[in-house]
Amino acid sequence: MKRINLIESYIKYILKNNDVKKYQNSSKYLFYHYLKYWAPQKTFYFVLSEKEIKKRVKMALDITARIENNFNIFNINLDKIDIIFFVGKNTSNGHSFLWKNRAIVWIPLETYKNKLQLEIFITHEIIHAIHYLKNKDFYFSNEKQKNSISRQLITEGIATFLTSAIMGVDDRKSLWADYITKNDYKKWINNCNKFRKNISKLAIKNFNSNTDNIGIFYFKTLNDIYNNRSGYFLGLEIIKWFCAKNNINFLKIIKVPKRILEKEALIYLKNNL
Repeated sequence: MKRINLIESYIKYILKNNDVKKYQNSSKYLFYHYLKYWAPQKTFYFVLSEKEIKKRVKMALDITARIENNFNIFNINLDKIDIIFFVGKNTSNGHSFLWKNRAIVWIPLETYKNKLQLEIFITHEIIHAIHYLKNKDFYFSNEKQKNSISRQLITEGIATFLTSAIMGVDDRKSLWADYITKNDYKKWINNCNKFRKNISKLAIKNFNSNTDNIGIFYFKTLNDIYNNRSGYFLGLEIIKWFCAKNNINFLKIIKVPKRILEKEALIYLKNNL
């Protein structure tokens, strides 16, 4: 897996000269994708001190080596994946996209403060990259496809499920790392289970929609179950249920066709009603 480090460009062009154009030119294909789908042009780039950003990129590079070793243990080839470290606009903590027969994992370091957060979500985004390479029907090439509720349920469920398996962590860490406390996680998971029927109804209603307006994949407040990543909970439960039901090796899930997983996801959701 190739590492691409844009931190020196960030220091030179953003911190020292405030030259946004030159910073974006340091990786045109990254910023084309990032600005198109994840961060509005008018949003300012996040400001981290030179000392802090160098500390974070060193930590990220060290952790990436350990993560790559874990993938190797499972005989998962990462040769067609690049990972880019940069500073973005604090609007997303990363994802992956396809570019010239490769998958690009992008990690905006302003959203990661410690090793656990980096370990969990770098792994998560690498799994998205593997999934898109192996099963291109789950990738997106426009805003509507990106926002598809069915696509997000399945892809985020798979990334969360495989993160747990590959890194040897429990559901709490694979879903949240340490972004919330253990007590808050307990409240959150209890609410997800308590309102499972309601969340499932919402997911079924919007299953074939391409709207970005339902909040189950976003985090606004822990007190609102419909706006606090409950879609990740549902997605994880769908994938765990599907693998157990079909007795399939957890690594084979990334090759299951989209039409099959969509059909099975609807069955799971309707069973919750």
